[in-house]
Amino acid sequence: MEKTMTRISLLQISFARTGLLSKLSLLFLLLLVWVGCGGSSVSNTVGSEENTSSSGGLNVQIETDHTTVSPGETIDLAVTFDPPVNTQIRIAWLNVTGYGKLADQNTLPKVSWTAPKELNSLESIEVVHVIVTGVKRAVSEDGLDARTQILTETKTVLLTVTGL
Repeated sequence: MEKTMTRISLLQISFARTGLLSKLSLLFLLLLVWVGCGGSSVSNTVGSEENTSSSGGLNVQIETDHTTVSPGETIDLAVTFDPPVNTQIRIAWLNVTGYGKLADQNTLPKVSWTAPKELNSLESIEVVHVIVTGVKRAVSEDGLDARTQILTETKTVLLTVTGL
């Protein structure tokens, strides 16, 4: 009978030690995760209050002298926008309908557009888009953490080509 009690006591002790080791191991693991997650801080946080800007926050506007043109006439189109601080801006002009012709340098804030010389009807509506994209990259002081924010906004201008 003594042998049976001794065996039970040894099993209880070994289970107690295993439970303590498991708890210590789990505590150590949690400590490592907690210490490892708080190491870097981004000095120019993309989501900070002063820099928040949702997609379309560039305030893009298209400017032109007039939107009704004669066949073969050339007009100037300009885009204005308010880029956030430390944002690289890319501009792309697109002649959606393809009837007129945009200048070859269609990545500039100001471009010219030439209406088609001939019309198949009395009036034609031309669609021109400008797409402004801003890329902002914030890097932590230690260089280990980086965040990228992409802002994009598209504006459309309708140009009427009339043969009258």
